[in-house]
Amino acid sequence: MALLEIKNLSIDLQLEEGCRHLVDDLSFEIRRGEALCLIGESGCGKSVTALALTRLLAEDTFVYRGGEIRMAGLDLLGADEPSVRRVRGRKISYIFQDPVAYLNPVIRIGKQIGEMLQLHRPQRFHRDRVIDLLRMVGIPSPELRIDAFPHQLSGGMLQRVMIAMALASEPELLIADEPTTALDVTLQAQILDLLQALREKLGMAVLLITHNLGVVEEFADRVAVMYAGQIVETGSTATVLGNPRHPYTRALIRAVPRLGESNQRLEGIPGQVPLAGDFPTGCRFHPRCPDARPECGSHRPALLSIDSEVEVRCPVLNRS
Repeated sequence: MALLEIKNLSIDLQLEEGCRHLVDDLSFEIRRGEALCLIGESGCGKSVTALALTRLLAEDTFVYRGGEIRMAGLDLLGADEPSVRRVRGRKISYIFQDPVAYLNPVIRIGKQIGEMLQLHRPQRFHRDRVIDLLRMVGIPSPELRIDAFPHQLSGGMLQRVMIAMALASEPELLIADEPTTALDVTLQAQILDLLQALREKLGMAVLLITHNLGVVEEFADRVAVMYAGQIVETGSTATVLGNPRHPYTRALIRAVPRLGESNQRLEGIPGQVPLAGDFPTGCRFHPRCPDARPECGSHRPALLSIDSEVEVRCPVLNRS
């Protein structure tokens, strides 16, 4: 059963010289209790999509050109701000990339977590609940850490504080945007193991944005591959990673180094992600695609089902 449904979502960036398309015709769903990974190169629109889901994008700069975002029957794009606030933070919570940028340096971490409880779960707002949250995310001696300032904690601890804040409202959906980017490999593994354990314990769904295909393979039930503001392939993790259909997905997988193959030359993807508003006609990947055909530059493909397991946006596959 779908918890969150996104249908034909399109977002523009409003500049003095005009609008630039950031996201076009975006459609996917997140089911209750599942983990969905959104992957793609930097600049593909992943973070913009994540922020758009609860209308966190600045409305004087970003324009929702069309589409629907539905959570439990409520269209978040058409709802008034009070209705959106009842969803944002309570039913949908976020973990952002850099906790240092999101935690107030002059307020103790216990108070910052407590503010989330006071706003979204006032009946549970007390010091013992904050301590329980810190203990849940694996922070040692939470009775002491609750009074610490952010600068007194390590990067890994700060990320755990961010997770505790996100979980304080007992959300149905947790959106984690590159939550381990600034951490070393050991801490990355700890944070991801923690998210997996909490997901199973609390029964919440997770939307994880990442570049790491190894993380996707271990963490995700389903995966959505994004390129130049569009979903180009989506399906179960085993199917998408084990038998990728879209040339971009295959290129991403070939670019990943493999353990025990140190002498193998990595295959990069030529060119770069096109700038917003400067997308090529037809298939947006065709200038970089090794399998491109003449029709790829003129035929704009839709996201269509190839079989019961996967949907693909490719002119060649859509016409075959």
